[in-house]
Amino acid sequence: MKKFRSFLLTQAFQEHTSLLTILSYLLTYLAVLGLGWAEKSDSISWHWKLSILLFSSILFVIALTRNLNYEKTTKKQQDDDDEREALEEKLRILEKERQDAVNANHAKSRFLAQMSHEIRNPLNSILGFSEMLAKRKLDTKSKKFVDLISQSGDGLMLLLNDILDLNKIGEGKLTMESVAFHFKEVISSSLLPYEYEASQKDIQFELIFDPKLPDMLIADPYRFRQILQNLISNSMKFTQAGKIRVQFIHQGQRDGKVWIRTLVSDTGIGIDPKKLTHIFNPFVQSEESTTRKFGGSGLGLTIVSELVRLMGGEIGVQSPNPMYLSDQGGPGTQFHFDVSLPYAKSNYAAEKVVSDKELDEVLELPQAIHVLVAEDNTVNQVLFQSFLEGLGATSDVVDNGQEAIRALCSKTHYDLVFMDIQMPLMDGLQASKSIRRDLESSIPIIGATANAFKEDIRIALQSGMNDYIPKPFRQKDLYEKIMKWAVKDMANS
Repeated sequence: MKKFRSFLLTQAFQEHTSLLTILSYLLTYLAVLGLGWAEKSDSISWHWKLSILLFSSILFVIALTRNLNYEKTTKKQQDDDDEREALEEKLRILEKERQDAVNANHAKSRFLAQMSHEIRNPLNSILGFSEMLAKRKLDTKSKKFVDLISQSGDGLMLLLNDILDLNKIGEGKLTMESVAFHFKEVISSSLLPYEYEASQKDIQFELIFDPKLPDMLIADPYRFRQILQNLISNSMKFTQAGKIRVQFIHQGQRDGKVWIRTLVSDTGIGIDPKKLTHIFNPFVQSEESTTRKFGGSGLGLTIVSELVRLMGGEIGVQSPNPMYLSDQGGPGTQFHFDVSLPYAKSNYAAEKVVSDKELDEVLELPQAIHVLVAEDNTVNQVLFQSFLEGLGATSDVVDNGQEAIRALCSKTHYDLVFMDIQMPLMDGLQASKSIRRDLESSIPIIGATANAFKEDIRIALQSGMNDYIPKPFRQKDLYEKIMKWAVKDMANS
């Protein structure tokens, strides 16, 4: 009986249900005919008659059951097929939508890269010539105009960087570096402009370091400064009187890491408590009127929140400010973020931080340097030559990569090349490859690029360039690159 039941459940039996049903009906019919013939004949005993009746009943039940099961199975398979086709169609639609989103994101990134390049080139000229003018003897009114131009250019540069960072966040491409740096020195030097701005607004500016904090930490100093500068810029923007305090609190050390709580507190206008939960969303400000009165894109806090997250920390905000409730000047706001950073030994090699004031005192090259500049933008050509002349260097300018190669093949000696990456006829990448491969020259090549994406910079270095300088650049940037590559090479030769 078990073998018979297992046979009924086999796949072969299931696949031939209709055939077996027909056969069962046929055998049932024959059994009924046999029973009828037996009734008319007395030659068959009642035992056989009963057997034929039982057999025909069993066959009928089997036929009926298998027929019902077949119909049920067929309907279920049809439903499953329909459901599978619907699911496959839905997956095809989702895949198409995903691919469309990927293509749109790539198109957006290419657009931002191109717009970044187009904006950075004229912005390079605006900021560069503003810097040159600021170093000249100007009357008070003219100096104020130059300062305003420079401040506006810096604001545009910050906005552009915020947009690019926000795009990287959306693509998951915002990364952090690990560099050993003198924590107090780097932070103090980067916040000097805010101390000056606070003094101009007659606001008290406090910078407090916990004496327990290690001198050297390992993190991304650029991104750490970016977090602070965004938070302090907000406080400076919304505080008209009172004070701003930046405080770093030691919260313990373990397993080679130190826990730091950073507080940025102010006595400004504060934030509506209903808006606090949305303050880190992109393009959000506490009030619509805030943008009209104080300006700003509403991107800074979104980027700050993501940077803190990438550091493995947490950020929060309180308003009114619990530290200044009794002070005059407004309800205030307090931002805080907690991170744990590895600390380095005191003899660990760290990046040297040089303040703008120190650079202003040494912006003169110690020896004669002759530079080749490959740049197709005529305004940037003038800026390059003006900056280099101010450093005491001489220079020749060419319009494209082909002319740069011809200049290097001439009898003129050059100590270093500033090579723009995007140029007509032959771009900087092709020219650098040719200089390394065909000329077999090891002259230092510094790529001047208005492209802000790391992939572009990586390609530039792979082409044979030694370093890069992003646009817009300052005179001190040219000075640092020449000191690093040309003066060092001349000293070692």
